[in-house]
Amino acid sequence: MHVEEATRELTRDALIKRCNRRLKPQGLMLKTRRGRLDPMMARHDMLMGRLGRYYVLDYNRNPIVRPSVDVEAFARELGVLHELEHLEAA
Repeated sequence: MHVEEATRELTRDALIKRCNRRLKPQGLMLKTRRGRLDPMMARHDMLMGRLGRYYVLDYNRNPIVRPSVDVEAFARELGVLHELEHLEAA
């Protein structure tokens, strides 16, 4: 008989907090880009497009160390999102 394994949904905020707890000892933080893009600002649009909605920041020196982060894949890479967990649908 086949037994289906239950999976656990996590909110994006909860997953970002898990990532940040793992990154903190390294002086890093997963950040969310705030605001919306103004189509009249071409340079701003170009820069924000490269940055992505989520990015990793070194908060001691302030450079962006990883732009355009896929939160779910990054969390799995860090080992904070387990096999039976997944990000809830937006």
